[in-house]
Amino acid sequence: MDPGALEPGDLVLVKSPGLVFRLGRRIGGNPYDHVGVVVSSGQTLNIDKPSARLLPVERLVRARLRPLVLRPAWESPEARDRFVAWIESLSGRAYDVGRTLRLIGRLILKRFLRVTWPLERPDAGRPKWICTDAVLLGLEQFGKDHALLRTLPLDWNALRCATTNDFLVINAKHPELMQRVS
Repeated sequence: MDPGALEPGDLVLVKSPGLVFRLGRRIGGNPYDHVGVVVSSGQTLNIDKPSARLLPVERLVRARLRPLVLRPAWESPEARDRFVAWIESLSGRAYDVGRTLRLIGRLILKRFLRVTWPLERPDAGRPKWICTDAVLLGLEQFGKDHALLRTLPLDWNALRCATTNDFLVINAKHPELMQRVS
């Protein structure tokens, strides 16, 4: 993947190396375990331990991470810019380990026992974040046809917490809202 082909607002889904991440993907039924967002100056915002931080885009598009880039649709360049500015403003915020662990538990219940036990839906003012929640909340606030997201079969809607699968579902069901970038 050529980092120069990426645009601000692009989502980069990756498969982190290592047994723990591979096991997490398998248990949760998600082919990817992380999403970063391309922001300004060749950087991505990455929300992971210990906190959200800016990293060069080259770090996420390395072949060993098997990146998938998705480009959301925007009503206007200004809407995209507002999304990017909001995502970038999360830099320095703490990573929400507790929410991540609760999400994993909920995914296990949903996948293996068919039990849906929602978490509390995040709001824009929260002090701690997980990557998927921040991105989906931002897409709801600034993306094209954001109300449509609430009608899709997403973990975001069922569990009130987003997963990387949600981005794949949006792309599959409404490619006009989120396209793959090759």
